[in-house]
Amino acid sequence: MTIDNDLVLKAIEKFGQSAQIDMVIEECSELITALQHYKRSKPDISRSIDQVNEEIADVFIVLHMAYRMFDELAINHHIRSKQVRLWSRILESHS
Repeated sequence: MTIDNDLVLKAIEKFGQSAQIDMVIEECSELITALQHYKRSKPDISRSIDQVNEEIADVFIVLHMAYRMFDELAINHHIRSKQVRLWSRILESHS
């Protein structure tokens, strides 16, 4: 899934960087809460899964905003190095 880059840039422009950073914080917090409820909610698991899915969508969007507000090249560098590290850990666990 791709995020509408024009929408993201317009939101940052309209609401401001500080407000969008607050949104990143709020949405990440809501995802954490939804995941905690998911782990505890055996009887009503489908409702919990839907909440997690919705919060993942929100976080996906606001993280794209954060990506655009901060240093995209530096973020890409960190993504690559963290993926290499994760591959290394996966391969080590199969040894």
